[in-house]
Amino acid sequence: MYFFVDKLIYFYIFICASLLIFNILYIMRSGRSKRRRRTAVSRWKRLILEEAEGLERGKNVSEKHLALLRKRLSRVEELMAWQNALFSEGSLPEALRCRYLTECQRIVGKLAWDFQRRDSMERAFFAYVVSICYQDTGEEAYLVEPLLAYLEKSTVFLREHVLHALFVIGNESAIERAFDYLSDQGWFHNTKLVSDGLMLYRKDKEKLAERLWAHREHWSESLVVSVVQFASNISARLETEFFEALQEEDISIEIRFALIRYFRKNPWQECLPYLLKLLEEEQGLAIAAASALASYPQAQAREALKRALCNKSWYVRKNAALSLCTMGITQKEAEEIQNGKDRYAAEMLRYVMEERGMGL
Repeated sequence: MYFFVDKLIYFYIFICASLLIFNILYIMRSGRSKRRRRTAVSRWKRLILEEAEGLERGKNVSEKHLALLRKRLSRVEELMAWQNALFSEGSLPEALRCRYLTECQRIVGKLAWDFQRRDSMERAFFAYVVSICYQDTGEEAYLVEPLLAYLEKSTVFLREHVLHALFVIGNESAIERAFDYLSDQGWFHNTKLVSDGLMLYRKDKEKLAERLWAHREHWSESLVVSVVQFASNISARLETEFFEALQEEDISIEIRFALIRYFRKNPWQECLPYLLKLLEEEQGLAIAAASALASYPQAQAREALKRALCNKSWYVRKNAALSLCTMGITQKEAEEIQNGKDRYAAEMLRYVMEERGMGL
């Protein structure tokens, strides 16, 4: 028995010593890696500043420097150091950095094909570098094709960075092709990520929204919702097209919700009668309609919202109360509801007003 206990103690001491040695080696290696990265960043910063001096004198980026970029940036560690050097404190001012990156674009295009053969994490990082370094030279095709190729056998993380890069590049056809591929593969991509990413587009956003909406019958539901959210964010004037789609019976419930939210953010008076109809008749869509009517302060909307406070759905009552408060409910209206026969309506209005810090 004592022999077994001794063995166990020795084994425990061995494990502790091994962990201690491992931690020491790990710390030493991490320190060397950090020093190596700092050295690489400093080296690239020096090289970039040397080229910047030439740019300020009216020269171009030297062929020697471009050749060095082509040779070294195919390695992720060097690409990371170059990117950090470009955007670190004490580097180039914005205007000079843009000039430098413009002259480096053709090298970035060649590197894009090199990274096509890398794993998804390395491709994602290269796409990220493109999204923050891209300069519009009017010849984006050299980047579009390899980036679209990255989508094959991609992860969600990689797809997010590829889409961001394509949005920044601003090639409408490439964005359409990317969305086509996502739909054909049946891949879901978060609607908010897509709609927020589309805001990176630097050209005519309203024209892009119109062009993307034209594909709504062929793309997945999530992408169509993203397009509607994007149109809402930029206040694209697509009221007629969206209103026609909203009335289609075969359109999905999620797309209809997105369209109703569009008409809350972008009020259109021709849509008011339909929203009132939804509030009265459509149980599911009544929730969204009650919220959207906050942007329509007409008397008929106020009366409809007061009636909606008696709806059997808690969510409809909640949104109706919120909309009335957003419109600016009067003291007289609040007292009428509080003294009315429906205690659920009174309780909901009281709850929302207290939540908003509004006295009855």
